[in-house]
Amino acid sequence: MAESDTNVVPGLPEYLRERSTDLASWQSLLTDSMLPGHVQTSTALAIGELGVSRLLGGGAIAFLSVAPQEIVHRHDHLPRDKQEGLLIHIVLDGIGEIEQDGVRLRFGPGDISFRSTARPSSVRFDEAARLVALRVPRERLDGQMGIIGAIGPRVCAHDSRFARVVHTFVEQLVPCFFEASFEPVAALEQSLLMLLATTYCVTRAPALPAAPRRLATERRWQTLVAHIDAQLSQTELSPASCARALNLSTRSVYALFAERQLRFSHYVLDKRLELGRMQLEDARLARMSIAALAYRCGFANAAHFSRVFTHRYGMPPGQWRRMSRAGT
Repeated sequence: MAESDTNVVPGLPEYLRERSTDLASWQSLLTDSMLPGHVQTSTALAIGELGVSRLLGGGAIAFLSVAPQEIVHRHDHLPRDKQEGLLIHIVLDGIGEIEQDGVRLRFGPGDISFRSTARPSSVRFDEAARLVALRVPRERLDGQMGIIGAIGPRVCAHDSRFARVVHTFVEQLVPCFFEASFEPVAALEQSLLMLLATTYCVTRAPALPAAPRRLATERRWQTLVAHIDAQLSQTELSPASCARALNLSTRSVYALFAERQLRFSHYVLDKRLELGRMQLEDARLARMSIAALAYRCGFANAAHFSRVFTHRYGMPPGQWRRMSRAGT
């Protein structure tokens, strides 16, 4: 991440910004500031940068700039006192996905995601992202809006009037948290929490299909992705070819991806890039040319592979291979 990209919120004091380039220190920063979790990343760039402030009434607010990664909050990461709260991401830039209770929801620039801190969940950033994250105890939200009901995963879309107001608040007033005296900060904090509680309440919870249908759909999905994984080297891999092989309609293939807010082409590209990265790091394939490796991963030509690989990982395939050798 370039230096110009790391100033998550204009006005955030330099002394509050902590940068991490290794996995252990980044996980430690996240544990201390927000919520314990396990981080998975394949990037060789800086993992992340954050600035954090404790909320006066309990909880925390953090300003993050992150490389592509996945953060998983397992059972053993959850608060021992089982106290529930909301984990909120106000996304400034970047795309990805949250998961909780078997529900997967995509997010993009301008969206606001919500998850419970009392149950396992995960967030995946598919590209470099900037966001404002909050961890808020449930009683603070109930105090703002009354009892808000069971907390579950939701994503408020960027074009919602509430999302636009939240982003305006964040851009214009959140830096004042670090400058104002106690009373104005307390008022700003209360206003932000009331706005976020309202946004959560008006955001429709994702509909859950009936259990038998959900199970059948999940089985079809698992069969589909297993077929895709096995056919990644085939350049002609397409929704139509998958449908023929699995005795499905092409429309059903598209629907399985749409239910998870995914696109077939994006999913296949992600898988091929991941396969390419793993093969570049495989010492047994050290003598294989980049072009041959690209064909093994299903790319029609080496130039396309090099272009999309560089966009994803920040360096050409050959440089990644040399770097991985040096690391070993």
